[in-house]
Amino acid sequence: MTGPVIFRLRRTLVQGRLDPRSTQPLVQALIARLKNSRFPAVALHKLASFRKQVVQDISPGTTYIGLENIEGISGGYVPTSEKESVSTAAIFKAGDVLFPKLRPYLNKTHHANFGGICSTEFHVLKIHGALPGYVAAILRSDSVVQLTTQWMTGNTLPRLQTEDIQNLPIPLPPPDVQVKVQTLMQVAFAEKNRLTDEIDQLGIETTNVLYEYLNITPPNRVVSTFQERIFICKQSQIIRRMDPYFFSLLPAAYTTAVSKGRYSLAALKDVAYLIDTGKTPPKASYVESGIAAANPIIKAGSYSGIGIDLEKVDWIEKSFLGKRADINDIFILSAAHQPEYVGKKIYLLLTAPTRETYFVGELLRIKPDLAKVDPKYLFSLLNSSIYKLLLNRHKRGQTSHLYPRDVREILIPLPTLSEQKIIVKKIQQIEDEIQARHDLVKKKVAIAKAQVEKLILGD
Repeated sequence: MTGPVIFRLRRTLVQGRLDPRSTQPLVQALIARLKNSRFPAVALHKLASFRKQVVQDISPGTTYIGLENIEGISGGYVPTSEKESVSTAAIFKAGDVLFPKLRPYLNKTHHANFGGICSTEFHVLKIHGALPGYVAAILRSDSVVQLTTQWMTGNTLPRLQTEDIQNLPIPLPPPDVQVKVQTLMQVAFAEKNRLTDEIDQLGIETTNVLYEYLNITPPNRVVSTFQERIFICKQSQIIRRMDPYFFSLLPAAYTTAVSKGRYSLAALKDVAYLIDTGKTPPKASYVESGIAAANPIIKAGSYSGIGIDLEKVDWIEKSFLGKRADINDIFILSAAHQPEYVGKKIYLLLTAPTRETYFVGELLRIKPDLAKVDPKYLFSLLNSSIYKLLLNRHKRGQTSHLYPRDVREILIPLPTLSEQKIIVKKIQQIEDEIQARHDLVKKKVAIAKAQVEKLILGD
């Protein structure tokens, strides 16, 4: 909890909920900030209708939006592979605002410019009393995010109560001010998208530097035709598994490309003295973030930029005995609801944790042997397009898990340590440019949000 742990509250201020978190002084101050802004405030339900139309299947050509499809802060839509089925989904239309019920601190409010269906973890708002872009901007504001974060209930899946959101005070300025707010954020996010494109190009350049030094030429043809999906595999090659994806032509072509490189190959198990998976704590072990009697635990969403962000972790009781993480550990997403992500999300712990830090069971950890391999070199290699595909190839079963035994035998090019450090230095120069752009994105969006808050809420 942020703010005083012990406080007094007038009985007349207790409405709807009795839990201390929702009535603490910080919450009262944030509500007052919204209500006493430069413009009169109205409850959100007076500006928006809460759509509650649901479907049980996905029609051909219909776009599905889950929480994973929405960027934090900007609320931009990020396409992923098509979802094949849903148990229940909500219908939204162009112009609607999707406001998340789950984990409001992720700030994933989306202003839709097309129609489709979305996760029922969104409130679907049809805005009728203001500009939808303006309402979306206010819902993304720091004041609203702080307030809704204090309102959430539950530890494992912290979510918002519908009544709280319906009564959320929204300042309502005249139309010209709404247009100004909407334009401010549009300009900021357009600049963010431009910088993000530059970051993506620099990321490609990082991989190209690696391939060029190792003399690896990736195959430029993707297996797509029906004829290419039919292939012959020798019986002597089939060891432990016989699923066709594992032996298909594209992974085989990537393996061949690696083998034709400049350096001899070593098995991953020979350059790492530990390859294991984490341990996920029971739900009852999760606690409020950052309290003294707790330890951080790295999760799938802890990645930020080029390394693990120890601010984006969950917290667990100190009594939990998990597997400890340390600096230079490399983590691979080994289980996910979307199988295409398995083996394709790679993390590196760049800084030594100041507390005992653990990692969840959905992550596979590689602890490099520093006498044989530079951690940043190994991370860069595993994070390249070739190795993401090769790691994903090893997933198995209906749950699409990646197990330590599956990655132990993966072959990697092994230059000398001094050569590895040369590669790392070149990559680091590019990543410094990437980080500079990440910082600039945060700065530009923060400036725009501050301008909006000052315009609407005052100083």
